[in-house]
Amino acid sequence: MLPDHHTQARPPYFHAGLLLGIEHQSQADRHMALRIGTYRHLQLESFIQGHESGSPLPLPMMLVLYSGKQTWNAPTRSQDLFPKLGPPWPADHIPKQTYLLIDLKKQTLNHSLQPANLFMLICRIQHNQGLAHLNELMQTVLDTCSDMTLLRDLAAWVNQAILPRCPPNLDLPQHLHLKDIRAMLEDNSDSWLHQWEAQGIQKGLQKGLQKGLQAQQDTLARLIRHKFGKLPNARRQQLSTANSRQLTAWSLQLLDANTLDEVFQPSASRPRKSSRN
Repeated sequence: MLPDHHTQARPPYFHAGLLLGIEHQSQADRHMALRIGTYRHLQLESFIQGHESGSPLPLPMMLVLYSGKQTWNAPTRSQDLFPKLGPPWPADHIPKQTYLLIDLKKQTLNHSLQPANLFMLICRIQHNQGLAHLNELMQTVLDTCSDMTLLRDLAAWVNQAILPRCPPNLDLPQHLHLKDIRAMLEDNSDSWLHQWEAQGIQKGLQKGLQKGLQAQQDTLARLIRHKFGKLPNARRQQLSTANSRQLTAWSLQLLDANTLDEVFQPSASRPRKSSRN
């Protein structure tokens, strides 16, 4: 229903003289209005080929469903992409295309729609607040909608566009019914949350250790420059690849070193200072 890409127009829907085209965007496209014009003309051409000659053309309407997090800042009218030129330039030669933008994130905050409104539910699923919230929303969809074809399309969308954005290593079988996806989320949410929490702690520890090592490298580099001046590239490379234990050893050797080479000299080869009585 809502594939998560934005390089191809969706198949149009024709009903009662209205030709409705739907395009899904996950990021703003400055030239969307021009692309919409191309889609509109192709859809009208397709309509002409499938109907008798002389049939009245349907009224085209183009919708852009936007699921991105950033504010949509692209013009909704193609004429806004061109410079404002006065006579004698023929204004009618400037393409005039427009589209209706539906921001799914903003719609989740639209309190004028009923909580069980299917469109509202789709918007909230797109911007869910976690597994428990997603599970609750899908149950509401199942309670609200009885159209099996629509439920199948929604399940495909959730599987392809929503679940991949959940924490990593979430691999569900393809072509599941929406109720099966909801049941798997409910049955496995505790173990998944525990796994993701452990992964998050591990990543946090690794990030903290890396930041601490970088700070230790930077501090030693500043001390060496203060004592011996400019640090050669070869020595700078040694610092950038050293571990914490090696950096500590070099920091201690810096205290007694008379030359830069003595700082980086292996500890075992350094002469020991005689002890004082």
